[in-house]
Amino acid sequence: MMSADDYNVVIKVGENQDTKEFHAHSNILRAFSRQFKYVISSDIIKKNIRVIINKPNITPTTFEIILKYIYTTELNLENQSNANNFDLLIACDDLLLEELIEYVQKYLIKKQEYWVQQNLVFILNCIFNNPNFKELQDYCIYSICDDPILFLTSSDFPSLDKYVLFHLLKQFHLLDKELIIWDSLIKWGIKQTPELENKNNDELTDVDYAYLKNTLNMFIPLIKFTNITSEDFYDRVRPYEAIIPNDIYDNMMKYYLVKQPIKMSININYHEPIEMSDTNYKFNTSSIMTLPTRVLPRGPLYGKTLHHQPFHQ
Repeated sequence: MMSADDYNVVIKVGENQDTKEFHAHSNILRAFSRQFKYVISSDIIKKNIRVIINKPNITPTTFEIILKYIYTTELNLENQSNANNFDLLIACDDLLLEELIEYVQKYLIKKQEYWVQQNLVFILNCIFNNPNFKELQDYCIYSICDDPILFLTSSDFPSLDKYVLFHLLKQFHLLDKELIIWDSLIKWGIKQTPELENKNNDELTDVDYAYLKNTLNMFIPLIKFTNITSEDFYDRVRPYEAIIPNDIYDNMMKYYLVKQPIKMSININYHEPIEMSDTNYKFNTSSIMTLPTRVLPRGPLYGKTLHHQPFHQ
């Protein structure tokens, strides 16, 4: 049926040298996906216009899996690589295929656990704060909290998104390895500050410290400096005095020099919105029509029952 010549939708996916054109029927796409129902309106169907949808952010391999599932309800993830299955998950969210999102998440957690564990930073950077990926996100955060030191000292930690890091640091409130958190935070901050690229710590100027302070400003109040010994504070924290707010640093001086107990009562009022990527559809028709970018609430889908290769719970 996918090869029938009575199609009225052309979907172009991929970019650069990895592109492919797929043909489909609007009635099938609309019945299966609320997203397709939105972008392929009934008015367009009545006008008998062939719709062309460009999706450069979805690879041909991934979309072929999705289209086959839409037409046959067949899905076999065992023949796909770990990365391909994750790409499939992201594409399903992009196209609002909720029942597939739920299934693929469970498959990644139960059948591709090792790959997930090895790619926590990459995965969280992609899915964080998206309610559709809550199950996978919770699993990743649980895994990190189970062994935070391994995560903090990993080579890809400095690439972690700042909103994910902020959330994780609040989860580490019972961790007694504050010095490791501090050292990791400094490495992260330097990596995240373009002006400090290719500079050694002993080469940092006052201007460089100002850049670093701006990068780490939202995180410093989350550090429990009282869990760091005076020796380590002198050797590892004091060199970065310039990036620590004066009130926090003064309190720490009182704590270390006169042994004055301090109350760590810090209000975190960080309300900068999390920027979530959205889907931009580009449409070309014989009438040169342009449809707006979708703004659609997520909800249940219509259509078929999922048929897939079962995996053990």
